[in-house]
Amino acid sequence: MKTTRSFFHSPVFRKFMLSFLAAFMLPISLLFGYLDYTNRALLTREIYDIQDASVNYMRRTMDFEYARYRTFAAMLLNNADISRLRRMDYASMTPADTLRLKDVRGVLSSFAADPSVVSRIFLYMPTNGMYVDAVRALPMQDALYTLEDAALLPADAAQWKAMLTQTYPSQWLRATNKRGNPLLYYIQTIPSAFDADPCNVLVALSPTYLLEVFDASALADNEWIGMLAQDGSLIYSPMGEVPALALEQAQGNSGHYIQDRHLVTFSRSTLTRTYYFSVVPLSNISSALSGARGLSYVVLLISFFICTVITYLTTVNNFKPIAYLSALAKPDADDPDIDEFTRLRISLMEASDEKRLRMDRARYAQDVQDDQRLIQTMLKAGNQTALEKRLQREQLSLVGNAWTLCTVTMVDYSDEAADADTAFQRSMTQVHDSLGSVVEQFYTVLPLYDEKQVMVLINLPTNELQHLAYLGTAFTNWLHLMRSNFLIDCQIAISAIHAQPSLTGEVLAAMRTEAQIAAESPSDGESILWYATQAVDKVMHISVEHTMHRLMHAYLRSAAEETSQLLAQLTEQMQTMTEQQARAEHDIDPDEEDTTEMRLKRSILEIVKNEYPNPMLNVSAIADQLGKNVDYISRVFKQTTTIGLLDYIHHMRIKAAKDLLLNQPGLSVAQIAQRVGYFGADSFIRSFKRIEGITPGRFRTQNKGD
Repeated sequence: MKTTRSFFHSPVFRKFMLSFLAAFMLPISLLFGYLDYTNRALLTREIYDIQDASVNYMRRTMDFEYARYRTFAAMLLNNADISRLRRMDYASMTPADTLRLKDVRGVLSSFAADPSVVSRIFLYMPTNGMYVDAVRALPMQDALYTLEDAALLPADAAQWKAMLTQTYPSQWLRATNKRGNPLLYYIQTIPSAFDADPCNVLVALSPTYLLEVFDASALADNEWIGMLAQDGSLIYSPMGEVPALALEQAQGNSGHYIQDRHLVTFSRSTLTRTYYFSVVPLSNISSALSGARGLSYVVLLISFFICTVITYLTTVNNFKPIAYLSALAKPDADDPDIDEFTRLRISLMEASDEKRLRMDRARYAQDVQDDQRLIQTMLKAGNQTALEKRLQREQLSLVGNAWTLCTVTMVDYSDEAADADTAFQRSMTQVHDSLGSVVEQFYTVLPLYDEKQVMVLINLPTNELQHLAYLGTAFTNWLHLMRSNFLIDCQIAISAIHAQPSLTGEVLAAMRTEAQIAAESPSDGESILWYATQAVDKVMHISVEHTMHRLMHAYLRSAAEETSQLLAQLTEQMQTMTEQQARAEHDIDPDEEDTTEMRLKRSILEIVKNEYPNPMLNVSAIADQLGKNVDYISRVFKQTTTIGLLDYIHHMRIKAAKDLLLNQPGLSVAQIAQRVGYFGADSFIRSFKRIEGITPGRFRTQNKGD
């Protein structure tokens, strides 16, 4: 970086020198004309640099999205069983085919998790005319009558059908919605792995995201930015009509030229074969230069002290962001494998993650507080008035007079966050946000944060038992989605169904107790647990915890009489529970239980030891190999090793990476990342820094002599 040297040639420094010489050395004011000319030339070059940076930002951003969507299309082809679905008629699909179709919808939904970037993803299968997106799967002729989102779809249904049914190479397409606003799509035709019939994947970019990339808010009159194809046709622009551009002057991959008293700056993408243009009238530049020259005259009339203070403050304020970015991107002698761009990108990503983390923490804390307040209000008030207000705020309505309660407790989750609390919070948020749509088609569902779990309150039409069977199927599909796409595994406990015209606090308390009894009475390998009235020992356990909680509060209030009574009650309950446990454990051989768990732990350790270089290795993959349930092996591993299974996999990979860094200096960081099971260098560097506290390159340098 040449930040320091560039600063001494910047307009800010020249204005300072000009003011100093004019105030104390008037005879040399004849040099003002020359200095002013130089200052204007520097400002002109600075304007050119700003235009170059703007169009290059647009190109890099759209190239990144283009590459990401191509990767998604390949992932969809490899992971979703499309080959069978393409040959199936919609009316003749079996239940198994319907589940596969849900898996495809789950993949589409998971990729469109960020609505600020991707508005919707569509999949079209020409063989059977099937149309699939994140929320529906219909024949094409039916889908055209059900898509009513005017902000996402082209104004002409025939154009929409033509876009889906034609065969395209991967490219950008432009359309116009019913409001007349331009839309930008990415389309990829993916061939079948088994025959020649292709499928089309169409990604609709969010208008909000496009306005962020093609930022027109800072442009003056008659300025224009946009993206054009090689033949000059418009792909996207927030400005409307395309100015007449001489594409033959756009030589090379980037640059600028003058056309019709306009400064035209361009950048060409070799990946997408498109041009990104910024057009600025020269009159706008002249106005900016004339304002700079007038400012130079004003500075000459200011006293030395005021001039020095203002210039110093201006220098510091303008130099701070440059110095900050320079420090972030400066190459590290101890970490030569990371170039400036990668280092700057990682640093800015970490800063962005920290800002987003603070916002997420504040929102999560507020949501938890609101949900806890709602639960306590319902328990104290004894009626559902507070619940009805929440349902009205969430735009939900009751469907019947039967109620059941589910508690969702996380067994394992991804540890990519900076600390365990953050990882838990993000996983809780993903679970909470996704639970609302599990069975919302038939029931009223309200997920609430409840301490270390998510409590799902479900309103049913009737108290018939088949609702529990449907809930079991729905939660099983939801668990499959969470395990496959978010690396989250949960245990779900479901209470009995209570038929009540109004949800009272007493009924809510009873359902919470039943769900807790179900959660604490699991069989090995079960993820969905049901309330069983015969689990009296668990009822006693809950009663003991409740008594201890009341005892603690009575002691803090200095209520001596109440404390003595609760203490006697707790002693009696503990004695009863001890006798029950002694009778229950009379016929159990603890050595056999421990031996089974230790054998399972050794099997898990052996699999991780042999397969950690496989980037697809996770808790679900290990469970499939062992023929066990995910939550069962996670619970056994955590109990026998005191560390989560995902954490152990990451530590094994980082341990192997440290050995390669020290013993094979010829390998780059990217090569080592691939060898130890990471998809890319960025994720490897961030995981290594989170665990070891330093980057891989610095670790290699610091331990080179050991």
